[in-house]
Amino acid sequence: MTTPEMTASHGEALARLPRRRVAFALVGVLLAIFLSAVSQTSIATAMPQIIADLAGFDQYTWAATAYLVAAAIAAPVGGRLSDLYGRRSFFIVGLSIFMAGSILAGFSQSMTHLVVARAVQGVGGGILMANSVAAIANLFAPQRRGKFMGLVGAVYGLGSVVGPVLGGYITDHFDWTWVFLVNVPAGIVVLLILLRFPGSGSPTRNLKVDYPGIATLALTLTPIMLALSWAGAHHPWASPQVLGLLILGLAMGGALVWVESRAEYPIVPLSIYRNRTAVTCIAITSLAGFGFYSCIVLMPLFLQGALGSSAIGSGQFLTALMLGLVAGTIVSGQLLSRAGGHYRIQAVAATALMAFGVYLLSTMSQQTGPAQVFIYLGMVGLGFGGVLSVMNVAVQNSLPSGNAGVGASTLQFYRIAGGSLGLAVLGAVMTGRFASRLENALPASAGPTVLAAEIDALKHDPGSLNDPGTIERLRAGFTQLGPESGQLADTLTVSMKASLASAVGDAFFTGAVIVALAILAALFLPGRASGADGK
Repeated sequence: MTTPEMTASHGEALARLPRRRVAFALVGVLLAIFLSAVSQTSIATAMPQIIADLAGFDQYTWAATAYLVAAAIAAPVGGRLSDLYGRRSFFIVGLSIFMAGSILAGFSQSMTHLVVARAVQGVGGGILMANSVAAIANLFAPQRRGKFMGLVGAVYGLGSVVGPVLGGYITDHFDWTWVFLVNVPAGIVVLLILLRFPGSGSPTRNLKVDYPGIATLALTLTPIMLALSWAGAHHPWASPQVLGLLILGLAMGGALVWVESRAEYPIVPLSIYRNRTAVTCIAITSLAGFGFYSCIVLMPLFLQGALGSSAIGSGQFLTALMLGLVAGTIVSGQLLSRAGGHYRIQAVAATALMAFGVYLLSTMSQQTGPAQVFIYLGMVGLGFGGVLSVMNVAVQNSLPSGNAGVGASTLQFYRIAGGSLGLAVLGAVMTGRFASRLENALPASAGPTVLAAEIDALKHDPGSLNDPGTIERLRAGFTQLGPESGQLADTLTVSMKASLASAVGDAFFTGAVIVALAILAALFLPGRASGADGK
């Protein structure tokens, strides 16, 4: 039988490879991480133009949610299977799936098509991220891994910064399809490098794959996310469709616990949930992810739809968020090293800073200046970076040394899961509030007219604010209303932008309340590092 110790000894063997070969493999790993990070965030600044071309605003957040949910499921699965069949094999598998999803996304003809393609991309991206983190442990001895894991975080942060700017630039100067298609030539380059990644020697093929765990994990997440996406947008929260999916997801969650408690090598290890520090870190990470990923997706809509920013301009604003994340991670890590690991104090400070930043985003209006937006987003990024740093160190130090990898991958899973829930919930809040506020903002003179159907459609599709053709068609339709038609058209446009700004603010306020719960959770962390407790 293969044991964790056997897997560790194999990693130590790889760590003794010639320095040049290790350096070459490290370059491939970092490029894979960079490509995955860029792809995950570049869609944010392209989405307003995508929904203007493909319509389907009610699926606005699902293009990002589909990627995150698929990645959340694929990461633990890919990580476990790469233990069986080797890192190099699953780098090839992950990159191939990722590039196939990119091609499908680039040729999408509808939002449904795009959502499916993003899910395929997410499977590949999840495998790449899990495999990359595991590869660092294979390439370097334990005493050197901390430094290189920091390098992984820096590269991921850089990719997250570059992604929105690159997505905006491509959308403004070429076509949004190339936001996805550019991944193909880039992926081929990374693939050629990773083909030289050290082989696995003798794969541990007698390690059983937890197929029931994989199936129940997918059947737990998918119905819950569908329910949260539909609630308020397609169906009422109390509708049979939404409640039925939620009940199914919760029932499968119970089945997942039952299956994993009996699995020899579970996809979702349950032993970590007996450790109080680890459970607290999971809660904090989930709540922080809820707010952070929502900022990435909702901010471009506010900037482009309400403030009239270009796609590349909104990407530059998101740079403040990502730079804050990188700075928060570095500063928090240094404080942990130099001040002796004050988990509770640093976690409370980081979550409070993030919650306050998200709250400030909820106060934005069409009069908010660019400097304020940069500061607010920077605060959110600093807080989230601090959360990531403290949570990773706290979990690794609270578990026995042989379970440090399990702790890190579990945090990654819950960060993605929390982000997926945030996108679904806050997307539903935004869509519902926009329709309600626009209804109240419309002038009485724009009531029952020949444009009633078009106006009703606009209530559920604020992405049309980024489509000049839609505005021109409205203006043309208003000409039938007499000499005041131009003024009515202008009033409608202003009402839509104001309603969108207000609806996004409502969504951010909800997000701030959720993130604030992480402050309470942080109070349950130990005050200082105390070594592995295994409790």
